[in-house]
Amino acid sequence: MNKEKKPRLFLGPMSANLVQSVIDISDEYEPIGLIPSRRQIEWDGGYVNNWKTKEFVDLLRNHNKTITLQRDHGGPMQGAQPDDGLISFQNDCASGFDIIHVDPWKTVDNIEDATSKTIEGIRLINSFNDAVLYEIGTEQAIFPYSAEEMDYFASKVLEGVKHLSDKIIYLVVQTGTKISSNKNTGNYSPRKMIEMVKVCNKKGLLSKEHNGDYLSDFEITDRFKNGLDSINIAPEMGYNESVLLMKLMANKPKLIDEWYKICIKSEKWKKWVADEREAEDVTKIISITGHYTFSHPDFQKIKKALNVDNVDAKIISHHKNKILKILKNINAGVSKIKNV
Repeated sequence: MNKEKKPRLFLGPMSANLVQSVIDISDEYEPIGLIPSRRQIEWDGGYVNNWKTKEFVDLLRNHNKTITLQRDHGGPMQGAQPDDGLISFQNDCASGFDIIHVDPWKTVDNIEDATSKTIEGIRLINSFNDAVLYEIGTEQAIFPYSAEEMDYFASKVLEGVKHLSDKIIYLVVQTGTKISSNKNTGNYSPRKMIEMVKVCNKKGLLSKEHNGDYLSDFEITDRFKNGLDSINIAPEMGYNESVLLMKLMANKPKLIDEWYKICIKSEKWKKWVADEREAEDVTKIISITGHYTFSHPDFQKIKKALNVDNVDAKIISHHKNKILKILKNINAGVSKIKNV
């Protein structure tokens, strides 16, 4: 993968409709990256369209070969069930992911252990498939680090896999982002962004920020003006599809109530809601957890009962408009990039 041709935008495949939107945009405008988590798409299935890893990769390769496929947060304790991540790595390599994010940070409490486990993960993956590229580091919500700590970590990893160092493409920068409910509640620091981008540039790595959801036009543009190379956006896209579906159900409150019950029963809302009393807010619960239920048989019945012509086409069009707006803001920042 040529670093000069990397995608600036990576999206979580929150639904089959969003995946189709990414295929269309990549065909018509510019390639986008897809970053399935282990819970979304995994070797034994996931909540997104019930896709298994190889099935998903084959689907994308058959439709568009320019889309970059990256495993997001690959590694131990990152799946739906506790594990060491080994089988997931093996299947990702066999299926043909372009990039794997090696993220053991949920299992460590210090930089040294994170470094050694990242090195171990890269060596292991390379033994399965020597064509795979890598992203290292993690987001602030999992394990916060300073620019100095990130510099130390990246240096040690690059040194530890010296013969593979040119295959490490991305380093995750942390600039204050944090997602809660349907808001970005972090405190973005332009100074920290610039410091971390300088570290990435010094190491010859591309900077990638996670949790780029729910940002204003200015907040996206400013990040790229300050030198950010790529950004991940995921929950916001699921939120947008759920909100649109609720609007289409506005005159059918019974369907909304049935959907709400499915969302509550899934218990996925507990990840995003700090106060359990908020579980009584029907609109909020559906908007932040509805995407987890899109493949549920009972939701499929609800969607059919909605009886809206070309409902998926409407959703795809909605996604494409949002993606194009994000790309416009990214490109506006790139055109004003500072010397960092």
